[in-house]
Amino acid sequence: MALDEHTKANEQHEELAKLTHGLREKLDEAKTERAQHGEVTSELRSTITKMNDRMDTVEGQLAEYRNAPTTTEENAPTGRKAFDEWLRAGTINGMERKSVEVHKALDLATAAGAGVLQDDAYLADIMKTVVEFSPVRSVARVINISTTAIDIPRRTQTAAAAWIGETSTRTETTNPNYELVNIPAYELYARADVSLQLLEDSEFNLESELAMEFGEQFGVAEGAAFVSGAGTASPLGFVDDTDGIDSVAMNEAAAGTLQAEDLFDLFYGIKSAYALRAVWMLNRSTLPLIRAFETSAGGYIWSPGIAAGDPPNILGRPYLEATDVQAPLAAGTYGLAEKPIAFGDFRRAYTIADRVAVQVQRDPYTLAASGQVRFIARKRVGGKPMIQEAAAYLLSAAT
Repeated sequence: MALDEHTKANEQHEELAKLTHGLREKLDEAKTERAQHGEVTSELRSTITKMNDRMDTVEGQLAEYRNAPTTTEENAPTGRKAFDEWLRAGTINGMERKSVEVHKALDLATAAGAGVLQDDAYLADIMKTVVEFSPVRSVARVINISTTAIDIPRRTQTAAAAWIGETSTRTETTNPNYELVNIPAYELYARADVSLQLLEDSEFNLESELAMEFGEQFGVAEGAAFVSGAGTASPLGFVDDTDGIDSVAMNEAAAGTLQAEDLFDLFYGIKSAYALRAVWMLNRSTLPLIRAFETSAGGYIWSPGIAAGDPPNILGRPYLEATDVQAPLAAGTYGLAEKPIAFGDFRRAYTIADRVAVQVQRDPYTLAASGQVRFIARKRVGGKPMIQEAAAYLLSAAT
């Protein structure tokens, strides 16, 4: 019995030793975790302390600013002082420089300073007079070509048909004839010499402005040529006496004076198929004469558009104001061989051939010795009447 009890005691002692060792391991782990937690807590407390100190500093500065006395030039912040001086002086360019600090604050290149005060709105627009040109391009046929000229086939004679008996001999009828209409591309140009200093000191984009001016003047020049160009160094105009569109003589009951009958003659002087798509083309100065014309029923030949957005019309067809079509004389009449009004389907009557769009070349070398830059603009375009019967113009025989 004694031996059994001793063995049992040893077993209990070993179990107790194991249990004690396990408890010590758990205790050591708990101590380690607590130490780590203490380090995190300490670091967190340090960070919170720093944040509180920072907030105290900021709040103190804000309180000092709010409680500051009325701002004067002596105690005002530099940015505020600069803004006050800008308000007093007007524009920045005309402002008197009062101090180095203020000058720096108004440096337009510094957005954090006075750069946000810059206002370039007055540079965005240049007041200009209106430049008028004839809008032939808007109603003509416009094609693009890739060579110096283009040949367009045109029918000059139609075929014919004839009635014949059942067994009669069928002879050759009239055949259609064709020809080629050659439209060369002529060149327009414009040139401007500009000093380097002007390009450098200009308050707006002078190169862009020149490009717009060139384009506008090209529109003026080509519009005039499409109406009455000679066809040698420029497009051939549609009112050319030889190769232009058809002509209708004015009523000469009153020499050189436009009458309502002239408009009816012109309207019905072209074929119905052309009249369906026809437009009038006339000088703005002619409109007051036409607006006074009445029909036999008492209505006016000129009438406003019926629906919203519809253009006014003459005898039911729209019109274009073309500054290059001849205007009446001071007395409201037209001189010898003048052509005051055209009417017709200009898409069939006139063709424009575009070869090269407007190009602007910048030459900084030719005039470099004189401190200038040369700008040369160019465009290549041609034009010629195509289907001559598709439109007609009034021709005055007044003496």
